[in-house]
Amino acid sequence: MEEAAPHQPGLAPEVRRFIERVGSGEKVTADGAWFAGDGAEAEAARPYNITDLLNMRQLVRKTAGAYEPGDFNARALRKLLDSVDDTIEQLVEASGDEAAILTHRKLREDYRNKQRALDNPVIEAAREGRLRDVDKAVMDPQSGPESIRVLKEVLGTQWWDDFGHNSLARLI
Repeated sequence: MEEAAPHQPGLAPEVRRFIERVGSGEKVTADGAWFAGDGAEAEAARPYNITDLLNMRQLVRKTAGAYEPGDFNARALRKLLDSVDDTIEQLVEASGDEAAILTHRKLREDYRNKQRALDNPVIEAAREGRLRDVDKAVMDPQSGPESIRVLKEVLGTQWWDDFGHNSLARLI
């Protein structure tokens, strides 16, 4: 008797449809609705502009956020963000507007710094509710100072103070 092939993770139908819609040239509006023409009208659709790309980026993030961070669907959708960001960057650079170029570069760098902080294992543990792991990381003599710095950066002053009090209570 032949064994069944193991289940391979695949895209959820709504994620597959999302990617197909993007590939077919459909646009998304600011309220998250899809806009597409019929037949020749769809082929003659105007090129994406910054607004279209920002709307798409927001919808991709919102759609990806419906899945757990490590989920196959979330990872596939988040990979789209790189392409959207690269296209936005190309449009800004092509504009020749020096102020827009500098502003965009600053915003991208700020975003990358925030993303790096969110990718930290301590922040990941906090997001997953593994607070004892966070407490241990903060108290660790080697990783503690960096864990504290990242937590303060991500949580902000008020939430850091609340976390510190609750963390101490958990450890006692």
